[in-house]
Amino acid sequence: MKVSLAIFLAVVCLPVCSLAQVPAEPPHSAVVPVEQPQITTRETTAERRAVATQAERPSAVATDELGTAGDVLLSGAAPFTTSGVQILPKSGWPDIAVKINGNSSSQHFSVYDSSNSNIFTVRGNGRVGIGNTVPGSRLSIGSTTNGLVPLHVEETLTFDSTTSGQYDIVGRFMATQTVPTGSVNNGWTMGARIHSSLQGAGSGTLSAMYGVYSQVGVLAAGQTNTITNAYGGLFSVQALSGTVTNGYGVFIPDVVATNQYAIYAVGADDKSFLAGRLGIGVGSPTEALDVNGNMKASGSVTAGSFSTAGGVSGGSVTTAGVVTAGSASVAGAVNAGSVTTTGMVTGGTLKATGALTAGSISTTGNLSVNSINATGDITGARVFGAVYQDLAEWVPASEDMTPGTVVVIDPTTNNQVMPSHRSYDTTVAGVVSAQPGVILGVGSPSKEQIATTGRVKVKVDATRGPVAIGDILVTSDRSGMAMKSQPLDLAGIAIHRPGTVIGKALEPLAGGEGEILVLLSLQ
Repeated sequence: MKVSLAIFLAVVCLPVCSLAQVPAEPPHSAVVPVEQPQITTRETTAERRAVATQAERPSAVATDELGTAGDVLLSGAAPFTTSGVQILPKSGWPDIAVKINGNSSSQHFSVYDSSNSNIFTVRGNGRVGIGNTVPGSRLSIGSTTNGLVPLHVEETLTFDSTTSGQYDIVGRFMATQTVPTGSVNNGWTMGARIHSSLQGAGSGTLSAMYGVYSQVGVLAAGQTNTITNAYGGLFSVQALSGTVTNGYGVFIPDVVATNQYAIYAVGADDKSFLAGRLGIGVGSPTEALDVNGNMKASGSVTAGSFSTAGGVSGGSVTTAGVVTAGSASVAGAVNAGSVTTTGMVTGGTLKATGALTAGSISTTGNLSVNSINATGDITGARVFGAVYQDLAEWVPASEDMTPGTVVVIDPTTNNQVMPSHRSYDTTVAGVVSAQPGVILGVGSPSKEQIATTGRVKVKVDATRGPVAIGDILVTSDRSGMAMKSQPLDLAGIAIHRPGTVIGKALEPLAGGEGEILVLLSLQ
């Protein structure tokens, strides 16, 4: 910041100030004390003025004070002809010193305009005020009007190509809070504070107000320079020693406005990158994206896993991991490793390679999952995708049984099945299924998956006769095994005994014992 020399000169002529010329060091290394000349009388001044040549001070008049180390001109002489007071050091005496009598805020050096309004003040405690007579900081700049900028710093820095790793700084704010040994500091420190406010009795409207306005980059046309990384703002929290309990790179208090935006980015093709975890409504996120509440997307959501206590609403959701949500409502497809929700899952197409757990499921398209666990309804235009072709139910069993075992109703216990052991048993109840296409009920270690319809592998005894495709199968006297049914002849009509039929063979078995595919049709 440059201050006109005339500002300093305006004060030295006042009787309340004393002017002292402080000699500079001579150019040689040894420090030579120099006695300061003292001008005590007008006669002494006249003698010195006689020594001055016309070429040195051509405009000097009786009011000027000429000295060995410097001159005080009060006549508007050259080189500053519009200045009423000039202090001009001579060669070898480059400095000008103004000394006030004290080192506290009570003493000051000030410059005033023609209407006695303060322009510039330096207090004895080292604080400087511009338009401010009582500066409360090292540099205090008073208010301004009519769009003027109170503080403007502009500097052109030339890069030194011979210096590796050079960096240039136009301005710097540094604040260090020092706590003496044995002291406890419970206060706070600000490196810089920026306060922008609209005030006044008028009813004007500002189109915009900026707390900080930052522009970086190549800001002049026709340049060919390159900036590898340009940062509009760089914020860092460090603890090289000691402890920082909570570190906030950027902290935004509550925004109070008609339309509240904590962060607003307008670049449609801009990217946002977060290497850590993002919590929305979650103070300590445990996932890359941790949301407490509902989520809505008009397009696609693609993720390794997706977990939210609220709802998921979007065009589509695609993840190789888990979707966990209070509810999921998607106009497009849901493709996930598994979906777990206590609410409703709604989508055009629902596909999960793992489990789909929901209060209810509604889809206008396809439902394709490895397994479904629903506490509510599953509703769809089409629900398909089962690899196996039988319908089974979890039923209490008298003992552990292997798949393909034919079961009958246990006469000794309510609602229980046991392996068959009697031929043509009319209490036949189904076959133990290895992997049902659809399973009903709730499983437990004391239950078996009993298929009652569809196609399932069945243990068959063909020792009494071969089994051909299409043969009727019934229980045999071999535990848990079926055999070919021999019909009864009623008036020339072959009738299979009612209530004993398990189903029809879909594969042949020439002899011995084995497993064949059977179409179940209990009757």
